[in-house]
Amino acid sequence: MPVVSTPIVDAGEAYVIDGNATEFISRMSPEVRAFEEDRDNVIKNLVTFRAEERVAFLVYDEKAVIKVTLSTT
Repeated sequence: MPVVSTPIVDAGEAYVIDGNATEFISRMSPEVRAFEEDRDNVIKNLVTFRAEERVAFLVYDEKAVIKVTLSTT
């Protein structure tokens, strides 16, 4: 079972997800763009970079995602 840690979930909590009733989809491939014209970038000799990707997590059955609270006692 793959385990993914994240700072969003508090210590002692976990989510169990059924991969058969959920789907992670990418709506747009990752794209990196550079901008030289942003505000005063030319004066300060700067370049602004923006990375963008559009993704979604679909849940087909709400029972497929279960929150688990782990007890330490």
